[in-house]
This record gives sequence, C-alpha cells and structure tokens, in this order.
Amino acid sequence: MLPQNYSTLCQKINKRKLQSISVEQTIKKYVLQYNINYLPDIDAYDIHIIDITERKIAEEKVRRLAFYHQVTNLPNQYKLNDDLVSEITRQKEFSLGVFSIRNFNKLVTAYGVEVSNVLVDKFCDHLKTTLPDELLLYHLNENQFALIYRGKNDELSLQLIAKKIIYIAEKPLITLYGEFFIELDFGFCLYPTHGEDKNRLIKNAFSALSVAHANQHEYFSLFCTEVEYEIFRNTNMIDDLRNAVVKNELFLVFQPQLNLAQQEITGIETLVRWKREGSIISPAEFIPLAEQSGLIVPIGQWILEQACRFTKELVSLGHADIVVAVNVSPRQFSHPDFLKLVLQTLKDTKLNAKNLELEITEGVFMHNEEMTLCVLNQLKKNGIQLSIDDFGTGYSSLSYLKRFPIDKLKIDQSFVKNCHTNDEDKAIISTIVALGKNLNLTIIAEGVEELAHVDFLKSIHCDEIQGYWYSKPLEQDRLIAFMANAAIENIN
Repeated sequence: MLPQNYSTLCQKINKRKLQSISVEQTIKKYVLQYNINYLPDIDAYDIHIIDITERKIAEEKVRRLAFYHQVTNLPNQYKLNDDLVSEITRQKEFSLGVFSIRNFNKLVTAYGVEVSNVLVDKFCDHLKTTLPDELLLYHLNENQFALIYRGKNDELSLQLIAKKIIYIAEKPLITLYGEFFIELDFGFCLYPTHGEDKNRLIKNAFSALSVAHANQHEYFSLFCTEVEYEIFRNTNMIDDLRNAVVKNELFLVFQPQLNLAQQEITGIETLVRWKREGSIISPAEFIPLAEQSGLIVPIGQWILEQACRFTKELVSLGHADIVVAVNVSPRQFSHPDFLKLVLQTLKDTKLNAKNLELEITEGVFMHNEEMTLCVLNQLKKNGIQLSIDDFGTGYSSLSYLKRFPIDKLKIDQSFVKNCHTNDEDKAIISTIVALGKNLNLTIIAEGVEELAHVDFLKSIHCDEIQGYWYSKPLEQDRLIAFMANAAIENIN
C-alpha cells in the first residue's frame, strides 16, 4: 500500500535533492512508517514499510505517564510547565491560577488514601464537564490544581471562575464511600503583569494561594507586590528566628500579678521579647511565625528553662510562694516529649513544682481531648498549676472546666479594656468570675490599666489583676527591685 500523497513526497525528494524521506501515517488502527529511497542509477523509488503501531502505543503510554495525573487523567505539573512556555511564546495576556482543597490531610487521616483519591477523581469529573474551553485545567498533586485562563485578564473575571468552581465543589460529591463536601482556596496571577517567565508566574500564583489559605474567611487572592514582600519578610524573619536563641537576641520580661485581697504580688507572667538588628520585634509578629514553622517548640523550651531559673532565684531571695506563669502553645503542648521536658526542667533548675504555672489556650483542647486530659492530669499530679489563658475568646466550653484539672482562669484583656463603661463587658466578666468561684477556681483579669477597672473587679471579688495600672512587664533586675519595694510597702 503506497503512502498518501506519494507523488508529492517523490517530488519533494527530487526538488530538495534528497536520497530518502521518512513519513508516518495512520491507516485505520495501524501506524505505518514509510521510508522512501530514491535510486538514481535506475531512476526509481524503493519503499520500505514498517508497522510501528506497538511502538506508538508504548510512546503514548510513556507520554501520558509523564504528562498526566494517574488518578484523574488531567494534565500534570510537567504539562503545565510546557503549556506555560507555549502561552508565553504567544505573547498574549492570560491568567494562571492555582487552587487547593482545604483540610485535605484531615480528610486522608479520617478516610484513607483510597477514599480521598475517589473523592478527588469525582470532583475532577465534574470540573471537566463544566468549565469553559478557554480554561485549561491541571492536577498538580493530591489536593492542588492549576488552570490557565485565556479569557478576560482581570480580577472580576477570575473571581467569577473561582465562584463557578466553588459552586461545583459545594454540591455533594456522591461516591461509593458516601457523600462529601469540600472547600477550596484560590490564588491567581496575570501574565505579563506579574511575571514574564513560567517560574515567576508559578511562584506568584502560589504566593497568592498562601494568602487565601491563611485567611479562614477568604477563598480568593490575586497576587500583588505587597504579598510578595510579606512572604519574603516572613521567610527572612523565620530564618533569623532560628538563630535568635544562639545569638542571645531573645530575652524575657515578667509582669507582676497582684492579689487584690492581700495586696501582694503572688505571681509573675513570663513574656518573651526579640531584639533583632537593634529593633524590638513584637511577639504578635514573631510568635505566630514560630508556631507556623515549628520553632515554637525549642523556643518555648528555652523560655521555660529561663523562667524556672529566674523563679528559683526569686525563691532564694525570700519569695518562697511566688508562681511563674509560662505560656504554652498548642504545638508545644502536643509535642510527644512535652511532659518529660517540663519535669526535667524542674529537676535541672531545682524549682519546686508549686512555683510553676503553665498557661494553655483553649486551642489546646481542640486536638485529641483524651491525650490532653492525660498530660494535664500528669502535670497536676506532679504539683504544677494550670491556667486557661484568654478565657472567653476561643472555643469556651464548660465541659473543659468540668473535665480538666484547671486551677485558674484568665479573663482576656479585650473584655477588661472597656469594662468600666461597657455593660456587656461588665456582664461577661461578672459571669466568668461567678463561674470560677462556683468551681473553686482562681480568677485573674489581664490588661487592667485604669483605676476604674480595679474598682469594678474588686466589687465582683475578682482574685487577681495584671496590667499597666500596677506594673508594666519588667526585666529581671527591675522586677527584683519592684518586688522588694512592694514587700516593704506591705510591711509598712
């Protein structure tokens, strides 16, 4: 069987003075390779025909393995890279978006990999049949996807695309394993506004996605230079934070806690500060980064050790009953060696357990309640005091107070700030104090800055206060002097 356009191929050989030419053609279900050789001695053509069907099938399998996701059969990261290069070569505006399924790891943990794969496959089937032709869809990894949009290159159009995909995701995904719902986050960037090469575009799209992912109440983010700067700044800050302890850049301050009935300092709260390149970095900036990066575990342990050493010094100066409060983050608390490290720290510093109070946030209770209860009981059994920080601002539940061995509740400063003028805040604080009294808990109010605050808290029999009205946080030497003066005033 002669190849299609045989005459044209022969003319091409003669015109270009070629000895041979090779072409591939598909005939029905076969792929044939024709090698046409010109024999000038006899002015004739020699044709060799080879069946390369199996080879082509194998090549297509390799190509699909290389460029398509094995679960969903959508184009993958490698295909995205190639297509981005092609789109950039066209030099026409387009948008790159990346989106991910929220809490996917929890889904895998709860139902397993097989169920999660089925769910993702079902979701992708819905996307394939719904999205417009000018939108190219990609499956990058387990829960991350990308899209190239050749339509209108503006934020409103991209928000409409995101909403269309969210509309699909919000419908119940019915599988053999049950009915599921998923939530998504989106990050977008524009070509050429936000980058003129594929690596830059991918990086900026993921930067935008990280912003959407960090905001629980937003699902969409379009890249901007401010986002890039914030991510770059945070990355540098985390890198510097890794060496902050070694460089002695971290230091502690302590805020006295006053017992209202006795008018004595009964406790001090430990607060960490960071002096970076000559400037003091607010804990509100670096503590979330430490939590996010996992650095809160070694930093938290350093804080605990330094606080216990200083408290041991206070005890030796005659403050035998002083209690140092140390904040413990959820990530630090959930570390498998947390209990062991706390007890070892007390042993190393020779501090009596009664002089240590661990402040935990309500977020600690949200993860593995049975494990939390076990650790708290062990801490309590060893004589360590326990308090709930910022009570009333998180997932407050009376069941926590009933089940867990808590000694103290800290009323958050957001309620205290306007309690002398705001009836709602007064009612909340009064309720917390009454609740604590009925449960035999000590109640301390933080953020006390006005005499009017003190008068109100005294009137409802709040036990302790902490705030600038009595004292700002002090470094060690100044705190020792402050406590000495306070002791003299009490004697007089």
